[in-house]
Amino acid sequence: MLSFGKSEDTLITCTLKQDANHKGRIVRFRPFKYCMKKILIMGLPGAGKTTFALKLIDRLGTEQKSFSWYNGDNLRYMYDDWDFSEEGRLRQTQRMAEKANIAKENKIYAICDYVCPKEEYRKIFDADITIWIDTIKFSRYRDTDQMFEKPEHYTLRITDFDFDKYIEEIITHL
Repeated sequence: MLSFGKSEDTLITCTLKQDANHKGRIVRFRPFKYCMKKILIMGLPGAGKTTFALKLIDRLGTEQKSFSWYNGDNLRYMYDDWDFSEEGRLRQTQRMAEKANIAKENKIYAICDYVCPKEEYRKIFDADITIWIDTIKFSRYRDTDQMFEKPEHYTLRITDFDFDKYIEEIITHL
């Protein structure tokens, strides 16, 4: 059982606002009450981070919760930054943290799904909720596998692809 705490302030009425063709995969809802958590969905490439994020987003929409979603690959596309060196990965983390902090300051859930391979990067991101998608042991990127550090701290570790059961658990505690 997860324990995130629950407040009446997290229940909102909202209207969907998104760009015409969903480019950049950044989806926004306009809030009318308060909610504010930075949710990091991290794990190896191919583990199911984006699939999990999409399922969570779908449920947040049906629960009428306000959120912004930032996907690692799409953020790299938007910034035309495909540098996967240590410096490039740090820059990506700083971007994700900046976007998430803006959402949180505006009383919006920030859902960020990206690899976030090092504990140092997770500390920089400073998530309220960290979901580790640990469904695979190796990705197709050997360099990422080698630098990936198992997280020291996380809220939820997912080790199978039955994401729906985890989504329901998270939703009831937001």
